[in-house]
Amino acid sequence: KLQAQNTVRDLSQSKLGVDALISALCGAFDDSLRDEDVPQKWIDATDTREQAIFQWRGALKWRREYDIDNILDVPQPHYEEIKSLSVYGWLGLDNEQSLVVLQKLSHEFKQSIEKFRELGVTPQMFAAQSVFLNEYWIKNRLSPTGRICHILDLKGFALSTVSKGVIDYLMPMNRCMQQYPELLLHVYVINAPNSFRWIWRIISPFLAKKTTEKFQVIPDKKIKERLSAIIPVDLLPAEYGGNNETPLYESPFEKQLLEFVREVNAKAAQNERSLLKLDA
Repeated sequence: KLQAQNTVRDLSQSKLGVDALISALCGAFDDSLRDEDVPQKWIDATDTREQAIFQWRGALKWRREYDIDNILDVPQPHYEEIKSLSVYGWLGLDNEQSLVVLQKLSHEFKQSIEKFRELGVTPQMFAAQSVFLNEYWIKNRLSPTGRICHILDLKGFALSTVSKGVIDYLMPMNRCMQQYPELLLHVYVINAPNSFRWIWRIISPFLAKKTTEKFQVIPDKKIKERLSAIIPVDLLPAEYGGNNETPLYESPFEKQLLEFVREVNAKAAQNERSLLKLDA
């Protein structure tokens, strides 16, 4: 398993791909870093150099405070439950070798939030699992480009979906995702209802221009044409016009991830049993 280093200067100076992303995330404990050392990834992700420095410094502080470099050693006891209640998975790589993420956000997600609460899954735990997923694919270099091609399916989404409970769970996750520079290559919004366009007009002014430029709403009649142009047809799910009939969570990347999570959880359980024996 690739371990994150604690200094930018010890890493390859590659300006492209996942190595550049890994380099941009390192340095949480390097007090010698100056503003002039801000990685190009952060400059590319923001509208000004001042914003890049501010966000870079904030991200390093966040990684240090929450020990993000070691999060892949932290058990994820609710991993499979969260997965079953929120449709978010990795399909594979697109034609540009970026990681293809499929997310379905419908009115049912509002019901999932209630189930999260019943299971004891807090908004912070929900966000932490998202960070775990990010760190896994980045450090294992699943995407050679270090970028994500995000398909956001809003079939069944309604304005009433955006309840306070849903926002309470999504906001911490969104704040965590902002600690990663230039992850998103494209966001393709499909099956978007009219309510999405209304919401987008409200939230888009608060996003960086470079971020809003990555969003594309695909008309229903163009879904197959547009997605098949960027995603191999054997990878594209059949419901969008492709040949892929494999359930989302049975893709090779998802199966690899599940195996890793189960190993981490089993190791943590074994360590806990060993401690109990010592106490006895």
